[in-house]
Amino acid sequence: MKTEGQNTFRKKRVGLIILGVVDAVLAVALIVSFFASWEPETEHVKSGLSSDFAVNASMYGSEDTVYKYTAEGAKIVYDGTTVKSSVDTDTDDKDGKDEEDEGGMYSGFIFPDSSKELITDEELAEKVTDKDACQRAINEIYARHGYEFSSRDNVDFFEKYDWYNELEKSSNMDQVSQKFNQTEKENVEKLQRYSREQGW
Repeated sequence: MKTEGQNTFRKKRVGLIILGVVDAVLAVALIVSFFASWEPETEHVKSGLSSDFAVNASMYGSEDTVYKYTAEGAKIVYDGTTVKSSVDTDTDDKDGKDEEDEGGMYSGFIFPDSSKELITDEELAEKVTDKDACQRAINEIYARHGYEFSSRDNVDFFEKYDWYNELEKSSNMDQVSQKFNQTEKENVEKLQRYSREQGW
C-alpha cells in the first residue's frame, strides 16, 4: 500500500513532466513563429545604369549573346580584351564607302564590302591579279554565310575571324549560296566570269 508521501511525490513528478512538455511545446512554437516572420536584412542597391542603357534594362539577360547587334552610326570593336565603341553622326567616309571594315571585322579581305557594293571592273583589274585572289574573293562571300571550307589554306585564313568561328557551318555550297543577297549573287557571278575570261 502506497503512503500519502509517495502519492504526493508521484503527483509532483507527473506535474513536473507535464509542465516540461508544455514548456517544450511553447519553446518550439516560439521558435517557429520567429522564423516564419523573420526577413533577412537586405541592402537595396540601385543599378546606376546610364540613361543610354536604362531604356532597355528589362531586356538585359534575355538576348542571345552570339548574335551581333548594330545601330546606325555606332561602331563597336572588340580586340580580345576590351570593347571600344563610338558613335559617328556620319558613317560614310569621303569616298562614300562604309568605314566599318577598315581594320574591322573584314580586315584582310580583298573586297570587304562585297556584301553591300557591286565590284567594279576597275577593282577587279586592280585587286584580282591571279587565280588565288579571285577564288579568295569568292570565298569571302561564302565565309560570311558560314561555308565550311575543306582546304587548309581557307580554314586557316577564315578561322582568324571570331565572327566566322561563331557561325553555324555548312559544307553544302548550294545551301550557303541561298543565303546570299542580290549584291553577293552578282559579285560571285562577276568573279566567276572574270576567272573564266582570264583562263584560270
